[in-house]
Amino acid sequence: MYLYHGTLGAKKHRFEAFCHFGTRAAAVERIARRLIDGHQGDPVILKLRFKFDEGQVLKIEDDWGSNQPIAAARALKDYFKEKDSEKYSIFEEIRCDLVAAKVAGQEFRQKGWEQLSKALQKIGICAIGYRNMVEDAGGYSYCVVEPTRRICVGTSRPTHQELEEAKAVARSSMGNAI
Repeated sequence: MYLYHGTLGAKKHRFEAFCHFGTRAAAVERIARRLIDGHQGDPVILKLRFKFDEGQVLKIEDDWGSNQPIAAARALKDYFKEKDSEKYSIFEEIRCDLVAAKVAGQEFRQKGWEQLSKALQKIGICAIGYRNMVEDAGGYSYCVVEPTRRICVGTSRPTHQELEEAKAVARSSMGNAI
């Protein structure tokens, strides 16, 4: 499958753990959101090829709404709540541990990604597919569990019109969240 990643400026083709990839429209909207937030750079859309074996992608319907390990742990425990009590308990324990660390003022992000990575690897999950509700709302995006190096099969630049339309969509959805 081909997935896209939006970035500002030169991007090495190494991606950190839990990096998100999706549709071209989602990549354009991600770039637009970063520009609205004041980031600067040269907008580039990377097209990358992924091949996952059957069973390596956990498809959940809900976007967890935040690129933080606590939110990912919550989404995973919610997914398994009615399906698998053992996995539900694993992700709920991770979530509780991370919330406690955050409340105590301790570093929880790196610890959370490491705990989630271990738990997902143990059950054979390489990526989490979800219906994105932020960028290209309704389209599927994928959060890849492990750091990855991908060969870019194509790059493109969003047009000025695409970026302006994506900014309008982003501003509209930001206004709805307020």
